Amino acid sequence: MDTKEKSNSEINLNVKIPPEQADGGFSMRDVVLTVYGAKKIFFAWCCIGLILGLAAAGFYYMTQKDADVPGDVSVTLTLNYYGAESNLYPNGAKWFSMRSFTNTAIFESALEKLELGVTVGDVINEVEITQAEGKYNIFTFTIPYGGNVFANNADKKDFLQALCGEYKKHITDRYYSKGTVGKLYEQHLSEFEQQIQDAALWEPDPFSFENNFKTIGDFYAELESILIRLYSEEPNYESPEGLNFEDYSKQMYDIRSKDVEEWSSKLQYNIYIRNIDKFKQESQYGIDALERERQYNLELAASYNELLASFQQKDSQGAIVPEAVGVLKEAQHCILTAAELQKQINKMKSDVEMLEANEPSILSNSREAETALLAAAAGLKKNQENVYGVIYDHYERLNSREAENSVLYSNPAVVTSDGQPASSGASMMRLALIVAGLTFVGFAVGFFATFVKKYLPDKKLK
Repeated sequence: MDTKEKSNSEINLNVKIPPEQADGGFSMRDVVLTVYGAKKIFFAWCCIGLILGLAAAGFYYMTQKDADVPGDVSVTLTLNYYGAESNLYPNGAKWFSMRSFTNTAIFESALEKLELGVTVGDVINEVEITQAEGKYNIFTFTIPYGGNVFANNADKKDFLQALCGEYKKHITDRYYSKGTVGKLYEQHLSEFEQQIQDAALWEPDPFSFENNFKTIGDFYAELESILIRLYSEEPNYESPEGLNFEDYSKQMYDIRSKDVEEWSSKLQYNIYIRNIDKFKQESQYGIDALERERQYNLELAASYNELLASFQQKDSQGAIVPEAVGVLKEAQHCILTAAELQKQINKMKSDVEMLEANEPSILSNSREAETALLAAAAGLKKNQENVYGVIYDHYERLNSREAENSVLYSNPAVVTSDGQPASSGASMMRLALIVAGLTFVGFAVGFFATFVKKYLPDKKLK
């Protein structure tokens, strides 16, 4: 065995070498040994082929991805704010119309973001808007294939994307500003603001502590009802203080049931008169005014009773005459009003008598009641402001979330005449074939290069 053969016999191939052919002809062993002997060249050419394949596929994708394919370009827009499914605007206004989308200012704003060289009039006529069947809040914007306003599908997609974005901005700017916090559809801040205004304009009864504490209690009861309604709508809400709307409603209930009702009970068992000196001077005038009002309601009730007597209570079919029902309700209201006025008259007369008999004691009681009334009125104002801040903060955060999701729209897509999405200009199959083809070429060149490296030196020696 010569030196060359001995060297070959010591090579550790680390691969399973096919057995030699018995006839001594061409064998796989020779192929494997040849490739292994020039493995660096072989793998280098394989890598070159793969890199060229990826580069060619990338170039193909970049040049073909925006290539026009036959079909309409469309985008789906969904109005996603509360009330949209009921054909309402965010503020609860009815009769939403597709004319809202054809606002010229929206089209102008969309075109300003792009340099397409087209006019607003041409674009408005080019874009078709359709409403989903049975849905008030889903619309499709379509630019038909074959139009001459846009140069290519890419321009159409860019414009539809910009148009949807501008419409969303139009909705958010108009309905989700600071001035609309808590005043959109099914939001209750306006009711609360009205209560605060009513409380600010409220003029306490100059003489009756009972009427004043009752009014304050009614304000707290209304506060409770608003907060309970909010809790039913937003049970998971938690304020920065860690309280939900039910917790706040319980606070208002506690104030009404403990502080206000406590004084309402006291007023039933003791004599309390506001502005005693003024009461002395004006009590008789007040009694006379109440008496006149009472007499007027009694006379009105009597007139209603005469009118009721003139009605035929039942017609030939035995149905109650609707007009009689209305008159009866008015008569009942007048009688109840007269009874309440009589109650006030009797109380004022009793207060006058008790004041003459025990003025120092009543004066002391009234001072205590006046202090409590002023504290209750100030507490009502403070609690209203506190609850208003909580509700406003809730609606402000809610509006911020709703504004972000108020209008949703899909990515523009090319749709064929049969309604199916068109395949993109850059075929994924072609991309794969380009990569696979050039990689195979690299493999083949590398394979050939290994044999050239092995046999070319021998030919030179010959």
